[in-house]
Formats: sequence, C-alpha cells, structure tokens
Amino acid sequence: MMESENQTPRWNKLLLESFVIVTSILLAFGIDAGWDGFQAGRDQEQLEDALREELIEAHELTHRSVQAVQTQVDLINRFLEATNDPSAIPIDSLQAWLVPAFKRWGATAPLPVYREAVATGSLADLENPRLSGFLIRYDLAQNFYLNLEKLLLEALQTGYLHDLSEELGSLYAFTGPTNIGFAPKRFLLGDAEYRAYIQQPHVYARIEGAKVFNANLLDSPDDMDRFLEAALEALEVEG
Repeated sequence: MMESENQTPRWNKLLLESFVIVTSILLAFGIDAGWDGFQAGRDQEQLEDALREELIEAHELTHRSVQAVQTQVDLINRFLEATNDPSAIPIDSLQAWLVPAFKRWGATAPLPVYREAVATGSLADLENPRLSGFLIRYDLAQNFYLNLEKLLLEALQTGYLHDLSEELGSLYAFTGPTNIGFAPKRFLLGDAEYRAYIQQPHVYARIEGAKVFNANLLDSPDDMDRFLEAALEALEVEG
C-alpha cells in the first residue's frame, strides 16, 4: 500500500510532463500554421499589388494603342477620300495621311508577373476566377492581334504594299521623307505625276487593304483594353 502511494506522485509527474509535451507540440503546430497563414496572406497581398501595378501599365499601353490605331485608320481614310479629287490638296498633306498605312503600333504587354503567377499556381491561390477569366480573354485578344500584325508586317516586307515600293523604286517616293529615310531624287514624282499615280485603281486597292488591316487591328487592342480594365476591377473587388 505504501508502494502504491509512493508511485502516485510519480504518475502525476509523468502525466504532467506528457501534458506539457503534448501542449507544446500542439502549440508549435498552431504557431507554424498561424505563421504559414500569415505568410500566405502576405504573399497574396504582394502578388495583388504587383499584378495591380502591372495591369495599370498594360492598360495605359493598350489605351494609347487604341487611340494610335484609330488615328491611323482615320488618316488613311482621309487619304482614300482625297484620291477622288486630289488636285487642290497639297502633296505633303496627302503624304502625311498616307504614312500610317505603312506603320505598325506595338500594343502588347508581356505581363511577366501574371505569367509567373499562372506557372507557379499562385494566381489560383487568390481564388479570383473573374480576374483569371478576364486575363485569359486578354491573352486571346493579344494572340489575335499578334497574328494580324504579323500579316501586316509581311505585307510591308514582301506583300502588296511592297509592290508599290518596287513599282516606284522607293517607298519614300510615295510617303515622302520620314524620320527613317527618304527617296533618291531620281525616284521622286512631280506633283501632277503623284496626284495621277494615287488615283490609279491598283494603288487605291493596296492602300484600302492597309486600312482594312489597321481597322481589324483596332478591334484587338480595344478588346485588350476592355479586358484589362475589367481585370483591374475584379482585382479591386475581390482583393
């Protein structure tokens, strides 16, 4: 009986030590889980801030692109309308309206933060399907734009617009001197020759084709602009 009574304090001590050990382990797990949750929340906030900054810059770029491409289409239209009766229009004005037919405007943003977030799965951790959906739509619009831009570049280099350059000997005989080049004097047209040349059907058809390309290009930056704006709204609402 005495031995049993002597063992009771020892068991109580063992139980207390076990309780302390288990409590310490649970507390450690709780601290780790709490820290992990805090760290995850902070990582998400940092990702949202980085995405917000990136999307704002991309939105500004695409908005400028929409305005620039619209200006190009408007100027090409003015040139095409002027070919009906170019007699009273100064040659330098005609050439200034024509230059956009041979230009390209970069409207794409690489979005490295977004693409890394997709690759690592951290975008899914934000649990913001509206944000993901609008950025997927942005990518589709951007890919469509890049394909059209590629076709326009091919037209400039080897296609129907290049044919005009070969016909005249120099593209700048058509557009006038620009900040990147000018035509040798032997290729320059007199005012009357120039006005007669731009009234020819094949010339009109080629410039009209450039207008159609630019008008189609306008749709894609416009879509990209809208999807980025919607993505920013989704980030603010859910973030």
